[in-house]
Amino acid sequence: METLLLNREDVGENARMDEVIVAVEEAFAAYQHGNVQMPAKSYIDLPQYNGDFRSMPAYMDAGDWDAAGVKWVNVHTDNPENHDLPTVLGTMIYSDPTNAFPLALMDGTTLTRKRTGAAAAVATDHLAVAGASSLGIVGAGIQSHTQLEAISVVRDIETVVVADKRADAVERFIEVYGDEFDIRGGSIGEAASCDVLSTVTPVESPIVDHEDVGEHTHINAMGADAPGKNELDEEIVTNAKLVIDDYEQCT
Repeated sequence: METLLLNREDVGENARMDEVIVAVEEAFAAYQHGNVQMPAKSYIDLPQYNGDFRSMPAYMDAGDWDAAGVKWVNVHTDNPENHDLPTVLGTMIYSDPTNAFPLALMDGTTLTRKRTGAAAAVATDHLAVAGASSLGIVGAGIQSHTQLEAISVVRDIETVVVADKRADAVERFIEVYGDEFDIRGGSIGEAASCDVLSTVTPVESPIVDHEDVGEHTHINAMGADAPGKNELDEEIVTNAKLVIDDYEQCT
């Protein structure tokens, strides 16, 4: 037996976004039906490096086949500026559950981006208004790219408002997608008033005010993925309909 080594290009070419969205939706369903073992992610905090490591194991029994894997991933917010590296880096080990042989060792950075975007797309597909055509994004880092790529698969997105305190990040985002969508930079309030809002920031204090959110805005709060993180005003959280994937992880 041989272990496949899949780099960024391999994962990027073979993990098509439309197929990743289907896979994530099926995985959510399998989890709710009790066919998945997925402990809450564990953290190693490294404040001296302004970062952390996360370990994310899972096993899924999919009937005709089953699968097991673990992702070792980080968030180091100073990476782009200090080390010319992405904020998030990851490695995925995919194993045969019957004998534990490592079937593949693959780039988890690209996988993380695609999976995060796909999770938002699944939520948007089920919860956003059917005619949603505007998308607000708070945080113009690399995760913002797959938010647009994935959500535009499930909704006919025409207008995009991107908010970020880094003007250069907004400009780069517009350069990439400006020919395909009507994109402009704007305030957090302008982004929050769109039909769909995705927040992809590492902040620990709320930046989205409840007064800015539209009456039927669907929110993908993707950045609040660890204790202490919070992007949304308390009134948004207490007044909204909350839909989560995992109670232990969410709380």
